[in-house]
Amino acid sequence: FLPNPAPPIDAVVALHACGDLSDMALTFAQQQQHNCPFLVCPCCFTKHLIPNVMPSWYTCLPVNELECVQRLAESENRELSKRAMTIINSLRLHHID
Repeated sequence: FLPNPAPPIDAVVALHACGDLSDMALTFAQQQQHNCPFLVCPCCFTKHLIPNVMPSWYTCLPVNELECVQRLAESENRELSKRAMTIINSLRLHHID
């Protein structure tokens, strides 16, 4: 637990940030004073760990296309997987409020 008041945050680092945790880390970084720098390493693109939370970038695609791109990001075909991850991560960055 952070003391109250919490000390300033210099940077947000999220390694192996499964599914929605990547979005939470980006949002947290953006909410800090001066939009602190961040390093987020997303993974597990199909995991939804936080019930009833829908990141804003989910609304960019119809549900069936969103689910398809998320599954493709976890594909064993590395080239296809990298392209799908690029789409998802670009949408994440574009939709940081």
